[in-house]
Amino acid sequence: MEGKREYGAEDFLRSVKEARIEKRRCEFRLEELRSQCERMTAAYGPSAGGEGELHKDALLIAAAEQTEILRGKVIAYVRRIAVVEDFIAGLPDVRQRMILRLRYIDVLGWNSVREGLQEYGLYYEDRQMFRLHGAALAEARKRFPAYAEEHPGIIPNEEAKAV
Repeated sequence: MEGKREYGAEDFLRSVKEARIEKRRCEFRLEELRSQCERMTAAYGPSAGGEGELHKDALLIAAAEQTEILRGKVIAYVRRIAVVEDFIAGLPDVRQRMILRLRYIDVLGWNSVREGLQEYGLYYEDRQMFRLHGAALAEARKRFPAYAEEHPGIIPNEEAKAV
């Protein structure tokens, strides 16, 4: 039986996308709850009382709780972006930094990454762009262990330990 794979540079870079997805999921749930609250208010009126009022109160409480959860997700997302950007900023090659920012911070597909590079006057064929990305990942892999050691808590299982 194989052991669990070690958390690496690619996982760290992809963590921005995961945080963004989780934040959006919470935003969607909050919007659903707000919509339900608005429908309940419209259906029962402002002073309906009774069972409908209890249901509306439960929805309002759920919306308030979801708002707090979302606030935490937004803070985690912003912190994750900051730490990943700091890591990328430490790479020596500006082209590597640009491609990693476009791909992992801005979460762009390859066509959009190419267009983003072109905005800065960098025109690459797909093979060149993928080769540059591969070189950037190789450099990130090389630097990540030292960065993770200097910044305790950036690896998900260690976040609770660092607090």
